[in-house]
Amino acid sequence: MPFLAHFGTGFAAKRFAPKISIWILLISSMLIDIISLFFPTATWASHGLLMALIWTILASLISFTTVKFMQSSKRKHGVDENEIMKLNAFHSSMMIGLLVFGHWILDFIGWPLSVWLSNAEGVPFFFTNTPNYGLGLYSTWAGALITDIGVLIIGIIVYINFRKNQARKLDQ
Repeated sequence: MPFLAHFGTGFAAKRFAPKISIWILLISSMLIDIISLFFPTATWASHGLLMALIWTILASLISFTTVKFMQSSKRKHGVDENEIMKLNAFHSSMMIGLLVFGHWILDFIGWPLSVWLSNAEGVPFFFTNTPNYGLGLYSTWAGALITDIGVLIIGIIVYINFRKNQARKLDQ
């Protein structure tokens, strides 16, 4: 269940990044957990502070490069007025980067996940055999449930309100 808050930040980000697909925002908010599937025994490789910074920079660079490439490709074919042309590459890359790094921040606040695992530790800052830290909000069921479900609900409310406001603007 600790992933619900990450989805909440992805939904809420749509308000600040209206031109980016909601799916891209949700994947960005979960990217560190997705990466962890490739490093099941090395938490530091996905959830460590140093690696979270590296994944953030990589995601931002890939986003920036992708938007710029798509824009230049569309210009070559004479397409000017579509959603890709309206995307700001810098803004998009910063939003995606904030979501990726925001994942680490939420994990730092919540970990250790001692509600689920009695021997849980915080998030690693660097590599194996380095200290793990966390504020431990998930050390109680109340903290875990209120935080995860609360952030998810707030994120969905922000997303729904944004979509309603967008629809109103189109109707005018």
